[in-house]
Amino acid sequence: MVVVSVADEGPGLTAVEQERAFDRFWRTGSGEGFGLGLPIVRRLVESDGGTVVLRPSPPGGLEAEVRLPAAGRDRGARPEAVRATAV
Repeated sequence: MVVVSVADEGPGLTAVEQERAFDRFWRTGSGEGFGLGLPIVRRLVESDGGTVVLRPSPPGGLEAEVRLPAAGRDRGARPEAVRATAV
């Protein structure tokens, strides 16, 4: 399993907004963007057998976690942990 997690420090989303975040053309009130980013991500990830989860990121913001099956790995093998931080 390959896990990619991305977090920001923005205002975050309410529980209702998190449920709607994957709806095509849905946006927060900012008026920017087309509301297609997360729906496209979810469709691509799920087509490869993965999942996308949104959750609050303390102390504020949002974390998106993508899980994809690792190609060419034994299912019982432990994944190698790699942590990267953007500057």
